[in-house]
Amino acid sequence: MGFTVSESLREAYAGLAFPSFDEIDLSFEELEALVRNDRPDWRVAVENVKGVYLTGR
Repeated sequence: MGFTVSESLREAYAGLAFPSFDEIDLSFEELEALVRNDRPDWRVAVENVKGVYLTGR
């Protein structure tokens, strides 16, 4: 059984675009990838917040 590649990304995957603060639900690995890739949309949004809030699952 083989697989057919129908499309590949032109650039390396850098994480999801910033949705809105009330729609964020990321694993640590996803958050780590966003920080490592220095996404400007996330950086600007987070730089303008006074704190980081965590909730348990």
